[in-house]
Parts: sequence; structure tokens; C-alpha cells
Amino acid sequence: MLPSLTQAEITPYTGKMVRIDWMDPVGMADGWTELEEALGLRPLPCFTLGVILRVVDDCVIIAGSGGVDEDSREYGDLNSIPTRCVTRVQELHVP
Repeated sequence: MLPSLTQAEITPYTGKMVRIDWMDPVGMADGWTELEEALGLRPLPCFTLGVILRVVDDCVIIAGSGGVDEDSREYGDLNSIPTRCVTRVQELHVP
């Protein structure tokens, strides 16, 4: 598994359009499971595109949608991703 980034490494991307790669914890609640299958569970690599609104304590708050007016402070498609799950942040340059 890739190492996670620190809050200090993520914070400079605040307010920027980014791709965040992160590991999503996986659970299984389908009833009884054989030991071999249970031992095979691994986090799922994921990515999220959006604008980092804030990096607080132990999470990154990112919005995939936002108002188009410059005065708008409304956002949608919000995610709070635990910092320990973030493996990469890449700034996206959108014209």
C-alpha cells in the first residue's frame, strides 16, 4: 500500500482544482464469510476530482461542484476524506 500524505503536504492545495488519490476502507456485511475470503479484504484505491475547501485536523474536505458566480459560497458533491487515506494530490489546470 502507498504511504499516506501529511496534513502539511496537502494544505498547500487548498482552493485548487485537484485529483486526490486515496484508499477507501472496505467492509463486508453480507453474512458469514470464510476465513480465507475475509483475510483477502484490502482497501480499494479511489480518486476524487474537485476543489479542496479545507484541510482540518485529520480530514480533507473537497467539493466536486460549486456555484459559478464569483460571490457564490455554495458547494455540492462534498466529501470528507481521512488524511491518512490520501496517497497523492495532483493539481489540475483547467482553463
